[in-house]
Amino acid sequence: TIMLASNDYSSSMQMTTWIMAGEGDIYILPASDYKTYASSGAFIDLQPYIDDGSIQVSDLNLDAAKVQVSSGWDENGNTVYEDELRLFGIPIEELYGYMEGMSLDNRGMVMAITVANGNTDNVIPFFNALIEAGRGDKPAWLLETEVESN
Repeated sequence: TIMLASNDYSSSMQMTTWIMAGEGDIYILPASDYKTYASSGAFIDLQPYIDDGSIQVSDLNLDAAKVQVSSGWDENGNTVYEDELRLFGIPIEELYGYMEGMSLDNRGMVMAITVANGNTDNVIPFFNALIEAGRGDKPAWLLETEVESN
């Protein structure tokens, strides 16, 4: 699993290089970066795995990871997008176990599987295990932050 640590130019270049080279199977990155890579075809469509129960996310809000993808170009060279939003990643903001157990601030982050992983049959169960490992109660410090901001 590779996590984009910062949102600076060099980190983005490094992430692009890793994805293009087929390095790593699972990425955790900010939603904005995830959407850029997902719309360009870097990640697998997770919906079939959710539908067949291989990935358990029924209690998570998936809206932040839905992406409109290109279906090609029109006769004028303009990008044409599919009407339906597709799901290539799982927002991990509600996986509070990572915040408490690993002190990871995963707010606004999405976890996705690269198309070049080469081992989807094993990566999907591991991906689901990462989701399960992140489940937990909302940390007290986050609850206090929410109270202070209201």
